[in-house]
Amino acid sequence: MEELQFLQNSNNRCRTLIQKVQTETDDITSQFIKQIGNVQASIEQVQSALERGESKVKEAVVVTTELNARLAEQKGVCQKNIEEDQRKTQDLEAQAKKKEEEFQQLKGNKADVVEEKKKSIAQMQQQTQKVYENIKLAYKTIEMLKMKYADVVNKVQKSSSVSTLAFGMDYEVVIGVLARQQQVASGAVQIPPPSGYDIEKAAAAGKEAEKTAKKPKKK
Repeated sequence: MEELQFLQNSNNRCRTLIQKVQTETDDITSQFIKQIGNVQASIEQVQSALERGESKVKEAVVVTTELNARLAEQKGVCQKNIEEDQRKTQDLEAQAKKKEEEFQQLKGNKADVVEEKKKSIAQMQQQTQKVYENIKLAYKTIEMLKMKYADVVNKVQKSSSVSTLAFGMDYEVVIGVLARQQQVASGAVQIPPPSGYDIEKAAAAGKEAEKTAKKPKKK
């Protein structure tokens, strides 16, 4: 009996242990399956994230390629603009240099022209002064002639016989000459300044003739 009781108790204990192990195994299996599901879900999430990341990377690659193409195009345009600006700058520098050379040449020519004008002005001033002196000499000669005419008229009027001074000339002609001399002496008739010959030489010749006339004649 005791052995039978021992066997029954042992059997019950084995069943209890088996049931406990089965229950724990079911729990472990359930937890494992749940964990596997969670891991699978995480893997799927990671895979989805990786796919999205890969898609974004592909999009970024496309955008980067387009940007690189645009940058290359812009770089070409900028390079072309830089070369054009450099060419324009060189042209402007060449034009500025040419203008500077023209300015310096014009400045030199202007100095030459100014010097030439100064010489011309000096010559004109000399000529003007000479003409002015000639005019003064002419008026002086006129005054001297007027004085001589007045002296001749005075002497003729004081002469006892006008016909003796005419030396055989027509009396009417002599009277006409004396009348004109009297008008000149009174200022009623103006004698124009001499023209068409050198006044200085004429005045010098007149003075020389006057000196010769004043010298006493040798007998």
